[in-house]
Amino acid sequence: MRGAALAALAAGLFLAAGPALAQTAPPAEAQRALTAPQQRMQGCNAEAGRKSLAGEARQKFMSDCLSGNTTEAQPALTAQQERMKTCQAEATTRNLSGEARQRYVNGCLSGNAATGANAAPAPAGNGGRFASEAEAKRTCGGDAVVWANPDSKVFHAAGTQFYGKTQQGGYMCRPAAEKAGFRAAAAGRS
Repeated sequence: MRGAALAALAAGLFLAAGPALAQTAPPAEAQRALTAPQQRMQGCNAEAGRKSLAGEARQKFMSDCLSGNTTEAQPALTAQQERMKTCQAEATTRNLSGEARQRYVNGCLSGNAATGANAAPAPAGNGGRFASEAEAKRTCGGDAVVWANPDSKVFHAAGTQFYGKTQQGGYMCRPAAEKAGFRAAAAGRS
């Protein structure tokens, strides 16, 4: 009888201590570091909690936060950063790279790119032509801007019938067009 009582007591202690012993060892999942998406989810969830968002507002916030579309998470750009962003975008539009890009961006940041003082020349890949009249005017400075047709090697002056209208062509600085072998359109064909 005594043996049975001891066995029952030991079994009871084992059953009572089992859950406590199981809690001392952390699960394998808790030991792993969070992945980047899990960290983002945790951060967005915490931010939504701080803002006391619920229902549809919380759902929209979480969706925007997880996709990176929250404006609050992104600080406003300073004037210098905006200027740098604009200059870099313009350099990309011109297909500039290497030293030419660096010269252009430096000139743009110092305010000289608009006058063409430090601006890099148009990329050679497009024959010195610009995609827009505004871009050509910024680069040409005081020189006239013309519409140059590479197929006919003829350029058209501003205000004439075919200025900016032929299928092939682009805006160029007139001195660059003349240097590249373009000629002015005939009097009746301008």
